[in-house]
Amino acid sequence: MQALQDASVMKGGLTRANINVAAHSYSSTYPLMIEGVEGEVSGVEDAYPFEAGGMYTYTGATPSTTGHFEPAGPLIDNGGKLGNWEKAKAGK
Repeated sequence: MQALQDASVMKGGLTRANINVAAHSYSSTYPLMIEGVEGEVSGVEDAYPFEAGGMYTYTGATPSTTGHFEPAGPLIDNGGKLGNWEKAKAGK
């Protein structure tokens, strides 16, 4: 929905090209992601929306109750470092 809203205010309005540009240029926080992880895409410069994650341990589960996840290490954040496919493939 956000991509359509962004495209609608671009010159030319809701065109296929503007929707494509808007869909490849966004920054967003998703409610189900790990705290501190944001999705961001910057066109052809950085095409990977999620470049962070972490290890978690599932504990506390019994036959009658569900468990929960606990962090098993720090957040690993490579946001903005991978760039595009050519840079990631080259390891730069």
